[in-house]
Amino acid sequence: MIKSFYKYIIWIKMGFLSQLNYRGIIIDRLLGFLFQFVLMFFFWKAVYIDVSIINGRTFEEMFVYMLLSVSISALYLYPTISFISMDVKSGNITNILLKPIDYQLQFLNKQFGIALFMFIILAPIVTLFLIIMQTHFVGINFAFFFVSLFGGFLFNAVFNFLLGILCFWTENSWGIASFKIVLVEILSGTLIPLDFFPVHLQAFAIKIMPFSKIVYYPILILQGKLNIKEILISYTNAAVWIILIIILSSYFYINLLKV
Repeated sequence: MIKSFYKYIIWIKMGFLSQLNYRGIIIDRLLGFLFQFVLMFFFWKAVYIDVSIINGRTFEEMFVYMLLSVSISALYLYPTISFISMDVKSGNITNILLKPIDYQLQFLNKQFGIALFMFIILAPIVTLFLIIMQTHFVGINFAFFFVSLFGGFLFNAVFNFLLGILCFWTENSWGIASFKIVLVEILSGTLIPLDFFPVHLQAFAIKIMPFSKIVYYPILILQGKLNIKEILISYTNAAVWIILIIILSSYFYINLLKV
């Protein structure tokens, strides 16, 4: 049983080390983070130029939201769907499927390793900015935040696998990955807080769609803008979507193997 567990843990290590093997990846991801952060900073600075509060947020609160949203999205922006595409195009998928491992769990663990690497890189930078901004958070909110953050990671990972299955037919993942990034960036609250959406779209984006659990809800939880009941509801909603996506991806994957 321990050996069975270890063979999946090793993929976390491989995902982590894959980021260390190439300096270009580290530089590219850090520059991408900094570019998006600077761009959003000047955008919101211009928005707040004549006002002090928008939608109940001061510029300082928006700055913290912006910093956290860019940081969280940086954990997930790596185009892991391309892993499936490369396996299919190279024919390596045949060798993988012959091995006594679950391809979906392998894919999930590799994503976790990549996200863990980026978290270690960005955590000191984000912490430094928060200290400079003299931002204070309630201790218990950190625990709820990390649970929500992990839930967002799980949803993003299984959603990637569901979309990655399409690569068995398309072979190329560029279009699928680009579509997914745009969809998540908008509906997760990365580019703009979801409560800035028109009223008739807020309920759809915040309460119904699962993408808000990736960025928007973790930040609200950390900033203490949700009570315990609202936090638990967000956990439940995220769990339901994760289970639903796992069922769908497993169904399509199993039927794919039968072809």
